[in-house]
Amino acid sequence: MIASEPQVLAPRTMVATFPRLGQAKLQLAFPSVKITDPDLYSLDLLATILGGGESSILVQELRDKRQLVTSVDVSDNTPSYVEGSFEISMELAPDKIPAATAATLEILDTVMKGGITPDQVQRAKVQMRAARVRSMQTSENVAASLATDFLTTGDPHFSDRYIKRIEQVSREDLAIAAKWYLVHDRLITTALLPQEYVGAAGLPKAEDLLRQAAPTTKATLVEAKPTVTRVVLPNGVVLLHKRIATSPIVEVKMYALGGLTEESAANNGITSIRGVYLLPCRKLPQGRSSGRPHPV
Repeated sequence: MIASEPQVLAPRTMVATFPRLGQAKLQLAFPSVKITDPDLYSLDLLATILGGGESSILVQELRDKRQLVTSVDVSDNTPSYVEGSFEISMELAPDKIPAATAATLEILDTVMKGGITPDQVQRAKVQMRAARVRSMQTSENVAASLATDFLTTGDPHFSDRYIKRIEQVSREDLAIAAKWYLVHDRLITTALLPQEYVGAAGLPKAEDLLRQAAPTTKATLVEAKPTVTRVVLPNGVVLLHKRIATSPIVEVKMYALGGLTEESAANNGITSIRGVYLLPCRKLPQGRSSGRPHPV
C-alpha cells in the first residue's frame, strides 16, 4: 500500500526549465479521488466536458477564441491505490501563462455556478460511450478490459457499470463536484519553461512569471533598504519606527527603565507588577480538521 498524500490546504507551485523545449508546458491540478470513490463519475464527465475533444469548453475558449494556448487537455487521474488528481495540461507561449491561468480559473468558477449546458453534458456522455465501444473491437481488447477492471477494482465488468453510472450524472452533480474539488486554495501549479526564454536570469525569472499567474505567492512590495525613523513626542517619549512590507501586522513594543538599577529599597519589585498588557482576545471558530473542503 502507498500512504496517502497529506491534504493540500494551500496552493502550491513548482517551476523548472529545460533547453530547446519549444513551448512552455503548464499544468493546473487539484487533488482528486481513488477509482472506487462515488465522485469518480462526476469528475470524469467534467474532465471530458472541459477538455475532451475539439468541442470541449477549454479547447474552444482557451485555444480557439482567446488564442492563449496551442493545446489543452483535461484528465481525471484516479488510481486504485491512492487519491489521484484532476489535471488541466496546456502547451503555450511562456508569456501567456498568467493570462491562461486566470482564464482557466474564471471558466472553472463559471462551472461551479452551473454554467454547463445540457447539450454539453449530453455530448460528453455520447463521447465517453463511443470511446468505450471503440476500445472493445477485438477479443484482445475485451480480455485486457476484464483483466484491468478486476485488478483495479475487483469487478471484471467495472467499465460497463462505469458507463451506466456516467449516464446518471446530472448537471447539478457536476456543479457540486466542481465546488468540492476545483477549489482555488488547493490548486497545484506546475510549469516547465524553455531555458532560452529565461536566459541568463535563470530560475528566478521563471518563478517571477509563475507568481503573476498562480495564487500560491504574490509579489510583495519590499523596500530595498528599510530605514528606522526617530521621533521625539511632546511628552518626551522617543518613538522608533521601521516599516517591514513583508509582514501584514503592526507590532508595538514599549520600553521603560526598570529593574534593580532603577528601584530602591522602598519600591523594590515594582517593575515586575507595573507592566500592563492590553491584548485584544477573540475566540476563533474551530476549523475543519479533516474531510472534504466546504464548497465555496
